[in-house]
Amino acid sequence: MSNINTFNLYGQAGVGVDVAFIFVEAGYNYGFMDLFKNEIKSNPNQIFVNLGFRF
Repeated sequence: MSNINTFNLYGQAGVGVDVAFIFVEAGYNYGFMDLFKNEIKSNPNQIFVNLGFRF
């Protein structure tokens, strides 16, 4: 566990649409710091999509 960084900085961008009580959201998370200390490229990233309704 000593090769894992204890701090990571993330950025997030996304868009969303609400129509009546239904919503759709999509976005992207990007880690600006490497997750592992000894790896060349270990920036975590994630794409997400949310679909739902509000009441």
